[in-house]
Amino acid sequence: MGRFAARIYFDAFEHGLKLVGFMTLVVLLITATPFDATRLAVVPRTVGGLTGVLIGPMVHANVLHLAVVALPLFALLSISFWSRRHRTGPMLGMLWLATGASAWLVGPTGGHHLGASALVTAFVGYLMTGAWITGRRQVFLGAVVCGGLAMVAWILLPQPTLLWAELLGYPIGGVAALLNRGRLKARAVPI
Repeated sequence: MGRFAARIYFDAFEHGLKLVGFMTLVVLLITATPFDATRLAVVPRTVGGLTGVLIGPMVHANVLHLAVVALPLFALLSISFWSRRHRTGPMLGMLWLATGASAWLVGPTGGHHLGASALVTAFVGYLMTGAWITGRRQVFLGAVVCGGLAMVAWILLPQPTLLWAELLGYPIGGVAALLNRGRLKARAVPI
């Protein structure tokens, strides 16, 4: 493996690690203080809940809640940055806002949505659809495996309930890939 290829892999892991590392720092700060994390949550159809659309995916109820999504999110971000045709930075921003907005619009009244589980489902949907469009089997299989691991973790580990509003991430990610399909096909980068 040449230095250029090694650098691509290192950069991909570095980007995923930075976001998950920052989320970990936020959770540690929240658990070390008497701060109520739900004040930063998405609260459906309230003006105060709009703050959570921007901040909610960074905030988790506790370390276990973060642990459930951290590994799949790190793996999905790494796959996406490694692929280099997904324009992961702008897509992350779009999926971040779209999943937060969907939780705000259709989430149950009085609920508080914290964490990045919707973001994980959106990235799984985006990578699977994008890989299907471009014929990249390794990316497709990686997204399937990460999505499966996330679902197993959500089922086996005690944590806040995964709501159907967060599962809207799958179609949101798929639609994002379909809207971006021309760019995905045009930006072919050798593996």
